[in-house]
Amino acid sequence: MEKIINDLIGATAGNPDLIEWAENNLGLRFFLFVGVDPNNPPGGAYYPLIAITEIRISGGGAGPRINYEIDMAVGLKNESVSFDEGNKTYIYEGLAQVDAFRARVFSALYLAPFGKISIKEGAVGQSAVHPLYISGMTMEIEYINTKRRV
Repeated sequence: MEKIINDLIGATAGNPDLIEWAENNLGLRFFLFVGVDPNNPPGGAYYPLIAITEIRISGGGAGPRINYEIDMAVGLKNESVSFDEGNKTYIYEGLAQVDAFRARVFSALYLAPFGKISIKEGAVGQSAVHPLYISGMTMEIEYINTKRRV
């Protein structure tokens, strides 16, 4: 488990392209959390953020390949609200922005040397307190285990 955690950290917090994208599009470099206390989640001062909230072994484990299910979320602050007069529609800009951030994180992970990776499910929404927005995903990774039992 330690190796995949370190690889997830390298593919996100250690990824210069993702850092540059966040700085250019979100205005700040993001924080990474490996685990989150659900009773005391990170406050607004830690946004933008990426959080690895759960890692499950979904199959394998005995051979050279291990299948993981990984729950991750991204979050950001965005106070922008636009109004479309013609359609009488309010648009909270953070909703689309947070999903673009999630897509960038997935792209960074997709390019990392994990093996087969896919999104099992995803969601985007507003947190309980505007202007915080969250977008999450569950990924499946077929991870190549380089350590073998002798």
